[in-house]
Amino acid sequence: MPRKERIKMDKKLPLVVLACITLLAPMSMGLQYWWPSKEHVRRIPSPEDFLGYSIGQDYTLTSWTKELEYFYTLDRFSNRVEVMKIGESRLGRPMVIVVISSPDTIARLEYYRSITNKLSDPRVTSPEDAIKLADKGKVIVWLTCDQHSSEFEDTESSMELAYELASRNDERTMNVLDNVITIILPSINPDGHDGYRDWYNTYKNTTYAGTSPPEWGNLVSHDNNRDWDALNLVENQVAFNAILKWKPQIHIDSHMMGTYGYRMYVPPECDPINPHIDPLVQQEKFIIGGDLVTSVERAGLYGVVYEEVYDLFYPGYGDSCPSLHNIVGCTWEIARGPGADPVNIPFERLSSSAKQVGEHQMHPWPGGMWTFKDEVAYRMTAWWALLESAARNKFNFLYNYYLAGRNQVERGKTEAPYAFLIPFYDRDPAYMCDMLNHIIMQGIEVRQTLQPFCYSGVTYPAGTYIVRMDQPYRPMALTLLERQVLTIPYFYDVTAWNYGDMWNIPVVQVVDKSILSVKVSSPLKKALPPKGEVIGAPATFCYVFNHTITGIKAVNELLKKEYSIYFYSGDSKTVGGIQLEPGVVMVPAAQVAPTEMNNLAKNFNLKIYALNVSTSLPVYGVSTKPRIGVFFPQRYGKGTMCWGWANIILSNHNFDFQTINETDIQAGNLINNYDVIIIPDESSAKTIVDGSVTYPLPNGIKKQGLENLKTFVEAGGVLIGFNKGGEVPVRYGFTTSVTLVDTSSVTIPGSILRVNVNTTHFIAYGTALENPIFYEWSPAFLAPVDMTVAQYPTDSSKIWISGYHEGEEALSGNAALVDAPLGDGHVIIFGFDPFYRSQAHGTFLFAFNAIYWSVTQPTTLA
Repeated sequence: MPRKERIKMDKKLPLVVLACITLLAPMSMGLQYWWPSKEHVRRIPSPEDFLGYSIGQDYTLTSWTKELEYFYTLDRFSNRVEVMKIGESRLGRPMVIVVISSPDTIARLEYYRSITNKLSDPRVTSPEDAIKLADKGKVIVWLTCDQHSSEFEDTESSMELAYELASRNDERTMNVLDNVITIILPSINPDGHDGYRDWYNTYKNTTYAGTSPPEWGNLVSHDNNRDWDALNLVENQVAFNAILKWKPQIHIDSHMMGTYGYRMYVPPECDPINPHIDPLVQQEKFIIGGDLVTSVERAGLYGVVYEEVYDLFYPGYGDSCPSLHNIVGCTWEIARGPGADPVNIPFERLSSSAKQVGEHQMHPWPGGMWTFKDEVAYRMTAWWALLESAARNKFNFLYNYYLAGRNQVERGKTEAPYAFLIPFYDRDPAYMCDMLNHIIMQGIEVRQTLQPFCYSGVTYPAGTYIVRMDQPYRPMALTLLERQVLTIPYFYDVTAWNYGDMWNIPVVQVVDKSILSVKVSSPLKKALPPKGEVIGAPATFCYVFNHTITGIKAVNELLKKEYSIYFYSGDSKTVGGIQLEPGVVMVPAAQVAPTEMNNLAKNFNLKIYALNVSTSLPVYGVSTKPRIGVFFPQRYGKGTMCWGWANIILSNHNFDFQTINETDIQAGNLINNYDVIIIPDESSAKTIVDGSVTYPLPNGIKKQGLENLKTFVEAGGVLIGFNKGGEVPVRYGFTTSVTLVDTSSVTIPGSILRVNVNTTHFIAYGTALENPIFYEWSPAFLAPVDMTVAQYPTDSSKIWISGYHEGEEALSGNAALVDAPLGDGHVIIFGFDPFYRSQAHGTFLFAFNAIYWSVTQPTTLA
């Protein structure tokens, strides 16, 4: 029932109780919903003064420009507020943090930031000094908003919170200001912020008000909260770099969830919990969670749940990643309506779990009208409860932050593994350094050994990269570098991500404590590959370089300059002192100046060899850039996220491409515009074809689109399908030679598996005989041997590498990657997503090669 009706029913209660209820009633009644205060600094404009409407007003959302203007207005009017620019989004929008505390603290921010920096590293701060610093310091609470653009309430509420902190003068507010530095990141996704608002303003107060645009503005939409472990997105890089600079003790990542479930979720989380999170960090969530649920219950805000729904295993969330850096990282979720539209939700329509009384939800929400104001009421009440809890427990949060780091350093000295080694990867040093720099971006210390040493019968030279475990961010280092083993059959997201296998770069786990006695360098600010060079130049026959990720970037640079390039297609052999393997890149000396190749080597840190022996070699020739179309469905969902990751990867590797949608595919004549079309992963093949009838834009390629794609391939085009996208040509009859395997007994929700690869096939050039792939509820295929590029081992015990796995026996011996000829073209069927979240770097080459397959011609280089 509506909340107004509930309060009217309590007429027989004593007046004092009624007074308490009135004071704590939610904002939808026009009353305060934390504690009342008449002591405001009058000169400071409220959001309503500035915007002309109150925060939480139905059907009304605020643009990023107006939010920025309001925060800068607070900065001008209040000596408690300082707005700092921390970077820019992909599209150039400013990203800012709003720092709020007492005037004295604001005047000495660098001093207080230095305290938390000292507390973050027990190697430079003694326990005695830590106690003094914790007593002097201010606990830093960081509030990240607007992660997901369609979950809009938090960024709107952040204006209200900033105003309250800047203007209130009551005793409780002053206590918060005196003990806490509140840092609000009002939008970690400003491009999506405006993109969603434009969409909502088009469809508000219609049946489509609760939908999301196909893409929010950050390319990968919802997947941005799966990127904290990899930091591929520029916005996440900007935000996390600022978090590492400020080193907060508490980080809240604010979200919204489904309309018909619980009204609010707060930590602690449910299992599985990442085992590397320091116990102190996780236990502190009970303090915050207890204070929070008590406050919202006291305020008459019901339907709050904890230790349900959301786990804390995957490190790419906005709560798990900070937690693995000794920060109390939390996700808060509040039920959303259809955009900012109000909605009536009878109790009977709530989910079964939301209607139940239990230890994790003591007081279910009784149903009724659910409005934007209600969402603001829950958020604001919770934020104030958090800030009071932080102020009340200031010393403990600061000192425990220090102790968590000390615990990890000590464990790194006394518990295996003691370190991880990354041996020099001579095949592609620039690629190896890219991986190392992703680790360094996490604040993890990467060093180089200063002397040769021996481990497990192998001698490693000086200069070997090493990540020692006796460092404060040991939890994140362990999480990223060791393989994942999980036995709990519950997962909110994927269960494997370890860098060595995802990048397919050797990482050696060291269990011998003596590794800590090997002399090492200071932590690297950035890993730098050796400078590129051309060896033996000038060439008389051709220039040769490895078929690698870095090599592909160089190939695309040459193709853009209209040079012809060739991929060696013969057996492995040595010619002129140079080892040639299938896929090695060759550039005829007659067509390119030596200076051009020198610049190429320098720009890409590439080792190029001059082949000075005239010979005749079998090759595949490429004389033009492939014309690439990447399918973007006109519907929000997994497909648009996977399109976004493909967009990022292709751009980062120097490919030119076009985005195509259902209309383009249904129009036909595809072969006139494209050599290759990529269908990214989606929730199902059926969704790609049929689309959704509950979405405002026409979507789904339909029968006509299928016919046009098949015609495109028969005319010589290459159709590439990733994961569920790979099912489309199989399920819809493009090829009868390939069929789907029954994988209903397989429970692998996102793990790393092993495939055996035919490395003599063009699509497998540059990959390994045994190559890791990322498997997420993926298909497998029965295919002829001559069409199979990669297949699972026949011995099922050799399939699993990392993550949860159950039922992989059904995959044994079946195909994971197929090249099926059709007419004059090819259908390349991936039973996995080689571009998965831009994290499966070790399978990028399969996709790149499949793209080139569309423009290759077998020939002889002589």
